[in-house]
Amino acid sequence: MRRSFVLLSMALAATLPAGSALAFTDKPVKLIVPAPPGGTIDVFARIISDQLANELKQPVIVENRPGAGGAMAVKYMLSQPADGNTLLVTVTNILTEVPHVLKGGFDAMKDVKPVSQMARSVMVFIASPQFPAKDAKEALAYIKAHPGQLSF
Repeated sequence: MRRSFVLLSMALAATLPAGSALAFTDKPVKLIVPAPPGGTIDVFARIISDQLANELKQPVIVENRPGAGGAMAVKYMLSQPADGNTLLVTVTNILTEVPHVLKGGFDAMKDVKPVSQMARSVMVFIASPQFPAKDAKEALAYIKAHPGQLSF
């Protein structure tokens, strides 16, 4: 977690004028989370908020804005002043997958700018032992051969 905070601090510092340290704001910083309280992103944001508040010497508030696959949080963030006091803590699919599935009212390529990668995770594809495929290639072939018959 310390490494993640260092990366975030470096990313924030890179946006500041030379010699300005991290006291760039006299207002609370908001971290917008596109999920309800208690989930992984929320917990992560709260850990980051504590460390960031200590570093900035300003309150850092976590604001949960769940709904519409994360689009509500992104649109809320975009409605705030572009002064660096409102940041979105999210997973990548909110900006890469959701815009292709839902009409979220924002363009992920034009409306937002990544500041820092704070964590990395791995996803695992698993199935019941009774599922006939033994690897991802066989699973895809089986899914294609049985359209509309499977759920995942």
